[in-house]
Amino acid sequence: MRTAQELIALIENDKITELTTSDFKIKFTPQELKEFVHFCIVSKSLESIIIKDIDFNPAVEELLGMALPLNNSVKKLELNNLRAFDKAGGALKELLQFNTGIEELVISNNSNIDGVLAYIFPDLKDNSQIKKFNLTSNSLNNETIGLIANLLETNESLNEIDLSHQPLTGNSLASLFEAIGKNQNITAIKLSNTHLTTNSFDLLSSKLLDNKSLLNLDLSFNSFKDSLPLSFFQFLKGENNLSKLNLQNCDLNRYFASNLARTFSEKSKFSSINLSQNNLCDLGITIISRYAKNIKSLLNLDLRNNNATLLASYMVKETLGGLLDYQI
Repeated sequence: MRTAQELIALIENDKITELTTSDFKIKFTPQELKEFVHFCIVSKSLESIIIKDIDFNPAVEELLGMALPLNNSVKKLELNNLRAFDKAGGALKELLQFNTGIEELVISNNSNIDGVLAYIFPDLKDNSQIKKFNLTSNSLNNETIGLIANLLETNESLNEIDLSHQPLTGNSLASLFEAIGKNQNITAIKLSNTHLTTNSFDLLSSKLLDNKSLLNLDLSFNSFKDSLPLSFFQFLKGENNLSKLNLQNCDLNRYFASNLARTFSEKSKFSSINLSQNNLCDLGITIISRYAKNIKSLLNLDLRNNNATLLASYMVKETLGGLLDYQI
């Protein structure tokens, strides 16, 4: 592990692009901490700060509350399992008010996140720099889901939001999905492993019918019990620009495959479709591949682990061989 003076010298001379957890385990003297903060402020090389599995300590607090509000080179900040996260509210508030560089904010796997997000919400709502917001693995409560819905209604800078790996439930879910559907700046929505069902996803897909901005939709590792709602297929048939669709391990069967395939056309904008780890079987895979060849923009199709036989592999090769990359 580096010493405090070694780290300070790297930052002072712009020879480091990323600070990680080990840098915040260093025992700084008061003078070293002042130098650390000063050179972090003026650094032109720092691009990323990733802090995982550590206590909220003076070095973290000074970086968030003193250095980053005045630094414009850092583009990504990740706070993952930051213990005593409830103490980070004041520092994050300063950061959000004054920083003009951070474009990707990751706050994942943190306890007491609901109170902190409520505290910093006005500043988060007014921030016009953050483009990617990752809130995975936090067990967000109903009130916080409502705040995120409000954020999506008012903040026009956000392009990507990731709420994966936590149950999304409660009466605020409808407001969240309505805000996503109306937001014409959102290009990516990631909802992997969020306990969505066919009925709950219908709340979102029915709101997407007029959305033209969405490019990337990740619904992987949710159990949809054989198929998706009719509103989703209506969305796919409409004037959308969806490019990437991830439905890995969603408990989908060959009837879903038939419904999905009928939405494919030359107007489809797909570049990547992941249907792996479902139950499409030979018939579903064959149907998907036959219709997929009509999508001129499609580059990758993942059909692995679908309870298929060698017959499906042969049929897909006959249909898609040489046209695009596929896995089966």
